[in-house]
Amino acid sequence: MARVNISLDTLTAGRFMQITGVNALESVTLGIAKAKEAGLNPVKLNMVLLKGINEHEVPEMIEFSRRSGVILQIIELEAQEEGGWYSRFHASLDGVERLLEGIAESVTVRRMHHRRKYHLRGGGEVEIVRPMHNTEFCGHCRRIRVTSDGKLKPCLF
Repeated sequence: MARVNISLDTLTAGRFMQITGVNALESVTLGIAKAKEAGLNPVKLNMVLLKGINEHEVPEMIEFSRRSGVILQIIELEAQEEGGWYSRFHASLDGVERLLEGIAESVTVRRMHHRRKYHLRGGGEVEIVRPMHNTEFCGHCRRIRVTSDGKLKPCLF
């Protein structure tokens, strides 16, 4: 294994428990440091943006990722089927992109998944992941994912 993506939707212990159902924020942040120490590169943090829960934490997550020397991926909530849960928690990434445009030194579009990567002034990188309604997102994917319960999946969906 050369690289790793780690889910971290919040830096607040209570909110972490609310989102994940486990009291493990300290373990996750320690795991991020250990991944860097082990030489994994890149280490990416996956933050799913959730309306009313963590959308106000984006600046703090950007700063944490900078200090930690990792790439932050801010991910649009996916809908397995449009409905109550999705409607209740889906947050637009448009405001996040406006924020990033104001602090970015440059922006590139990654070939795989056709997504924007913001290279921040003063260091740091943030990628915007919009799998919904992105016809190129799945077309270029070669990844295998491990679920929180240890199952292998070929796809986000």
